[in-house]
Formats: sequence, structure tokens, C-alpha cells
Amino acid sequence: MPKDPFFQTEDLQQKSQTAWAEKVVSQTPQEKVVPITTVSAEVQKSTETIVKNVQNVEKKIIPESQSSPVIEQKETSISEIEATTENNPEEILEQKLNQVEQKTPPIKKVNAPQNSNRQRSGSRLSFRWVMIGCLLFLLLIVWGLSFVFYSMLADPSQQRTIIPRQAAQDLLITFAWVFFVVIFFVGVFFFTVNITRLLSKKRSKKLVYSFGAFIWFLLMLLAVWLGIPTVTSISQAGESKIDRIVDPYVLLPDGATYAASEPRVLLIAPTKIFYQLNSDIYKSRVLLPLGSPDVTWLTLSCWNGQEIGYDSETNGFGSCLYTEKKIYPVTLNLQYVDRQTGEIKQDTRKLADLSMDAKIDFDIVDGELTTNDKADEVLLGEAPVKLRLDAQDIVTAFGLTSNEINWDIDGDGEYESLQTAIIKQQFLRSQLYTIRYQIPWLSPYVYSIQARVLQPETPVCQVNIIQQSDSVYRFDVKFVEWSEKISQYAFAIKDLANGSVIDQKKVRWNSLQYDFLQWGDYAVKAAFITQDGKTSSCESDDFMVGDVAYEVDYDLTIKSPTDQKFLAINESRVTVSEEWISVKELPTTLRFTDIEVFPRTTETSTTMLLDGQAVLANADGGYDVIIATQWEHMIQIQSTNQESGQSTIVETIAVDTDLQWVIGKLLVRPDTVGTEPFEVEFDASTTKINDPDDEVVYFTWDFWDGEVKQNINQAIIKHTYYFDEDSADGRYNPQLTITTKKWRELVVDLDNPIIVKRSLRDARISIDSHPGQIAKTGEFVKFSLTADGVPSRVTWTFGPDDTLECAARECTEASRTFTEAWEYTIQIKVEYEDHPDVLDEVELIIQ
Repeated sequence: MPKDPFFQTEDLQQKSQTAWAEKVVSQTPQEKVVPITTVSAEVQKSTETIVKNVQNVEKKIIPESQSSPVIEQKETSISEIEATTENNPEEILEQKLNQVEQKTPPIKKVNAPQNSNRQRSGSRLSFRWVMIGCLLFLLLIVWGLSFVFYSMLADPSQQRTIIPRQAAQDLLITFAWVFFVVIFFVGVFFFTVNITRLLSKKRSKKLVYSFGAFIWFLLMLLAVWLGIPTVTSISQAGESKIDRIVDPYVLLPDGATYAASEPRVLLIAPTKIFYQLNSDIYKSRVLLPLGSPDVTWLTLSCWNGQEIGYDSETNGFGSCLYTEKKIYPVTLNLQYVDRQTGEIKQDTRKLADLSMDAKIDFDIVDGELTTNDKADEVLLGEAPVKLRLDAQDIVTAFGLTSNEINWDIDGDGEYESLQTAIIKQQFLRSQLYTIRYQIPWLSPYVYSIQARVLQPETPVCQVNIIQQSDSVYRFDVKFVEWSEKISQYAFAIKDLANGSVIDQKKVRWNSLQYDFLQWGDYAVKAAFITQDGKTSSCESDDFMVGDVAYEVDYDLTIKSPTDQKFLAINESRVTVSEEWISVKELPTTLRFTDIEVFPRTTETSTTMLLDGQAVLANADGGYDVIIATQWEHMIQIQSTNQESGQSTIVETIAVDTDLQWVIGKLLVRPDTVGTEPFEVEFDASTTKINDPDDEVVYFTWDFWDGEVKQNINQAIIKHTYYFDEDSADGRYNPQLTITTKKWRELVVDLDNPIIVKRSLRDARISIDSHPGQIAKTGEFVKFSLTADGVPSRVTWTFGPDDTLECAARECTEASRTFTEAWEYTIQIKVEYEDHPDVLDEVELIIQ
């Protein structure tokens, strides 16, 4: 047979023979085997000789003394060997050796002299284990440094002596990123290795590599899942705590308190902000860095003219009154005794910037709004006071399309006026009044203003109006507390259209009858002189002279069958105009309260009629009118003069029924005002179908930000809103379309729009040349600013008379040389065209 090329190469022949022989010798007892040093040259001539040699070895390595079973040897034909050795003769040799090893019974180890020519085996250092060891060592170092910097961040007493808090925070963020990124890429590497071996190795190994790939993939996910929130929490650590050394909060009329920093709480001036001290944060952030000194006094500067002291019993500072729409920087001031030197020192720390979102204007006739000496009370002046409250700034500031503001002027919990931004009121008695108001479109909270009316030195009067005919009116001056005799009266007739006085009359008595020549809006001011020469005055309510002799004002609330209490007007339940009301559910109860008829007198009483029948007043003096049938009804408000007994219908309201097959009720939680990203939950699960054979099958949600979910069966759904930078608008009016089985459709709008406020910008000062925040006099100190977005103006403040102001990013870097040793507060103000201003400061010690 022809020779295989494998056997024609002498070097390869000798190498294969030697390896095979050494392996057999190493596995064979010395007593029974003749050492094989060479292989017969017959192997080179034919493959048949190779088979014979293998068979001889099998016989020799089995001791004759052992009673082992006979090993059946499978003969390999010459033709089979020829067919296989053409491809890989070395593999045939290896297979035969494996057969020998498997068939050989266990051989008892015999001590024999070691072969001096045998290669000594030694330990080898695996590259893989070196890399694993280095990686573990690196992670251990990163973990240790992270622990050190986290300790610095948690213990502010080390900030000035070792490293600044900001630097420790930045390093900790860097190490956290390194730690989790290394873990992630290690997971990626070993995941790739296991996947590669899974695809290339034998079937028996696939399960092992599949499990390995799964474990390393979990490690990758764990690095991402833990890494991002960890870095985020570190970046936020300390920031809120620094600002929360003192907690500002708003005290609402119901006794509830809400943090002034909460986005849903709108700050509207005039208002009182209360401050509470966080003792633990105060100790760690203020006292520990100062060496835990003995504090002699502690105050809070409100930057409105007030500086309030700390009350250890309540752990609070009291309240600050803010009357203007602007930003108030709040600072903490303390005086303490240095325990090391015994010196008396002072320290001032800026806490936060309190920003008023809007303002209510107090327009006082013949006066102006002031505060008392302590700047903690609003003063309206001496009684009587005619006050006009104007909340147009709230409408403008928050982009409202409706003046829906409810007012409770006397603080009794009942709204005297609904859906108006301007209201007028007279205060006749000297006392502290609580004015409450609510803005349903913006917030469910009820706000309050406390205003004091002072005691005058003269009697307090009021002007009552009595209409004699279409154009003739009588004005009577009444005194709240009669204390002195009046010698003379004077009446001035004021035209409210232009604010001018059209006529004046002096009389000896407290009454004047006047015939108006023109229709219009008027008011009468009465002045008087007492016998001892004191003068004072009072003004009537505004009244109208013209075709409509009476003007009627009232508050209307409704209660449908599914409501648990009376609610404000809602278009989905009732439609209201000046002359008619249309109810959409039966029965519906209409509650009329605080009915006022203009012009009014003390001798006039008011009653209500339903289809000509008197309606009994409820316990609060209002009237509950129940509409239970589909017939058209007539509600009348009747005014009766007690002196003459004459009754006049001053208001007629027609009531009809417009039953709706589908009554959509859409709720929104938690609120309609928030800061981006603002997630709200819409709830239409209380939608009512008035047809028992019909039901809701689809809801179509149009969120008004470009996203629409068409024909889904979700009655409760969540959505996240963002401020629209393109249109510079954060108002959204989402709509819900309800479709029933009978293909009825109803479009439901929210009562209040969704208002999204921009997220706050961030600006930080870094001292690049002296990160430890300590420098010497005469040294060059370099500062830099890191800010979000593109500012419109940047203002640096290095001292009382040292400022630097520039446009945009022209001075994001600044430098100074300080010649006096002092502890400086470096401040920066970053202004944006479309965002609130951002302030930051950093302390620098010059030695």
C-alpha cells in the first residue's frame, strides 16, 4: 500500500514515536515493563506494524499475577487504518493509546527511582488569576476611598480641615462611577467569553457556559441598576440638607402646614412664612464646623425688615410677613463663644432664596397698606376702611383664562364671592380680620391673610342706601358706636366711572336725599365734625343708578345624586347663565347662599320662591332648591321693604332640564400644578350612564402634549408632562372622549388645566486654585462657574464693594487677590431669560 505523507517526514515520525513511548512508560510499573527507548523501524513501513506494537504494549502493561478479566480487543483491519490515516494518522495513534488507558486496570504505585531525564514540574502563575487579583485590589481601593469621602460628606466637621464638602462629593461621584463601570465591563467581558465558548465547545459543556453567561449578564444589570441611583443620591446628598437647616412652611386656615419649598404650594404675597429649626442638621452643618461652641443668641433674617429670634421651647423662629412679589434671601445669624480662644464671634449663613410667585394688591380708599413696627401684621388703617382686593397678578402670573378666585372676607369659612379677581369690602370695626381665598384652578389649598383695622379717635360710621325711585336715593349715616355728638355733616357724590366728585352737600342732619341726573355707577362719601372739632368720614358701597334698579349677587353650589356634598359649578352637571340654569341630572339640589341685593338697606329682607311657592331658608340662611322633574321651573328672588311692606322681584331665573345620557366625571391626582417631570393620574371611573341598556366601551385620552391614546378601555391612566420650551408654555388642557356601546360620545374637559413649571437651573462656584477654600493674603485666587443652560447675565460679588457683572458666559471665570485676612463669602447670581434667577455662594478663608 502507498505510504502516507505523514510517515515520510522523519522528524514528525520520531516526535510521535517518542511521545507515545514516554506516555506508556510513565503509566507502567517498573517491574513488569521493559523500558522502551526506541520504536521499531517497522512503523515507518506500514501501519500494520503500528497496530502490532500497540497490542504488545497492552499485553506487557497488564501484570500476569493479577486475576483480571480477559480484555476483548477489537481488531482493526488494515483497510480501516488505511482509510483513516490518510487524513490524520496522529489521531489514530492517540485513539489507540486512549483504548489502552481505559482497558488497563488500576496499577499499584511502586516506589522507584526517579528518572533523571524526566522534566521537573513546577507551579506556573496564571495570567488570568493575576488579572483577577489586580481587579479585586483595584475595587478594594476604590471602595476604601469611597468610604473615606462618604465619611467626610456625612461629618461636616472635617470639611474645612481636610477637604471641602463639594470636593469630597465630586470625588465620591467619580469613584462610584469607576466602581460600577469596572463591574459592568468585567461582566461584559466574561459574558462574551461564556457566549463564545457556548457556541464553540462540545455539547456536554454547553450547560456550564450557559449558566456562566446568565450569571455575568445579571452582574451587568446589577451594576446599572445600582450604579445610576447611587450616583444620583450622592450628587444630591447634602444639598437639600444645607438648605433645610431651617424649614419654611405655610400655615393654612385648617391648621395644616405645607413646606414652602413644595411645588404645589404657591407663595402669594402678602403671606406669612413660618420657620422651624432642624436641630440635627443645625448641629452637624453649623455647630460641628465651628467646634461645637456655646451659642449665646440665634436669629433668622427674613430680608423684609424682620429679624426673628429662636424659641427653644417650640424649636422655631415664628413667622415672617412678606408683602411684595420678589425674592427674599433668608440668612441664619448666630453669636457664639469659641471654646478654644474664649472669643465672642458671629457667623452668618445664607439658607435659601424665598420667591413670591404672585401678589394680591390692597387698594385702600384714602389710605395705603402698611405693617406694624415688628413687621409681622398688615395694617389697613383706622376704621372704617373701604378695601379693594385685586388678584389680577395671580391671573397673569399663572396664565389663567378665568378669574376663578373664591373669597371669604370675614373668615367665617363661607365664600362671600365666587369667580372674581377683584372684590370690595368695608371694615367697620377695629379688630384683626382673617381674609381667606382659594384658587381652584391652581390649588386645592385655602390661603389666608390677616389684616388689622386700627381703632380711630373719632366715631366709626357707615352710609346706608335707600332707593326712593328710579333716580332718587336717600343716604343715612349710621354710627357703629355712638360716643360723641356731631355738629355738621357733608356728603360728596362720587362718579366711579372717572373717580371725580360731581356734587357736595352740607347738612346739619345725618340724612341726604339726592336725585341723580344721569345713570351710572356711584358712591357717596359722608364726612362729619364732632362738637370738640374732630373730623372723620366713611364711604358707602358702590351702587348703580339706571334701568336696572337692583343688582343681585349670590353664591351657587350644586349637589347631584352621586355627590356626597355641595360642589362648585361644573359644566358636566349644570349650565348657568345670568337668566337660566340647565340641570343635567335628576334630582339636583341648587343651594343659594350669601344673597345680596344692591342697593341694599338695613330695612330690606330677601326671600326665594320656586314656581311661586316660598322656599324655607336653611340653618345657614341660604336656600336649597330641589329640581326633581323635567318640567320647566322658575326661581325668583324677592326683596321686601320692612317699613312699607312692599315686595319686589329683583331676580328671575328659569330652570330647565337637559338630561345627559353620559355624564363624564374626570378627576386628576395628586394635583394640577407641578414641576417637570410632572406625573398625574387621570380617573374617569366614576362616569355615569343614564341609560341602563348602555355602557362605556372606549376611552380616548388626548393629553394635549401631542400624545393621544385612541379607543382604549382604561378609565384610570397616568401621564407625565414637561414644560414646552418651544412655545414657552406649561399649560395643558387634556380632553377625554367617552364612547358607549350605543355609539354615544361625550368629550370631558378638566375643570382646571394642568400647569407645569420649569425645572430649576443649577449654578455652582468652584475655587480652582484653592480647592481647600483657604488662601493667604496676596495670593492669586481663581474662581470658575458651572451653570446649566445659557445665562443672560452673570454677577459676581467678592466683597461689599467688589462686584463683577457681565453678559452671557463672558465671565464664567474670575480671579482676585485678597489683601486682608478674613472669611469671605463669594456670591454669584446667574440670570436667565426664561428661568428664575439662580444664586450660589462659597466660603473662602484668607489667612
